[in-house]
Amino acid sequence: MSDDGSAHEAQEPNLSVPEVVTKYKAAADIVNRALQTVIDGCKDGAKVLDLCRAGDTFINKECGNIYKGKAIEKGVAFPTCVSSNSVVGHYSPNTDDATTLKAGDIVKMDAAQTPGTEWQALALGGWRQRGIAPAGMGRGVGV
Repeated sequence: MSDDGSAHEAQEPNLSVPEVVTKYKAAADIVNRALQTVIDGCKDGAKVLDLCRAGDTFINKECGNIYKGKAIEKGVAFPTCVSSNSVVGHYSPNTDDATTLKAGDIVKMDAAQTPGTEWQALALGGWRQRGIAPAGMGRGVGV
């Protein structure tokens, strides 16, 4: 019996349902493009706070475009994080953080979004790593 006393149980989301697969694909595309936006901003002197905001803003905007007017949970499921050098991961700066990237830094990025479903536990994330090349050395290597 469900919490509201009804006899039916909600079906657990799974990949046999085409709608679930479609939402995962849309979420993956949004997260990958958000991470690419962050990667493009990884330059000597870039503020980590600005990079994280750019990732979150991109995700919220794109989710809003896809799921207009629908009363479902959508958007950032886990804040965009940009961790450099010895910071292992999940660095999400406070609004007054002035941390900047420097040439030669190793940068790890991750983000996640809810793919516009009623299912609370459903979130899709992505992760990338990039080195910022010293001035005059061209682009860093991304993984």
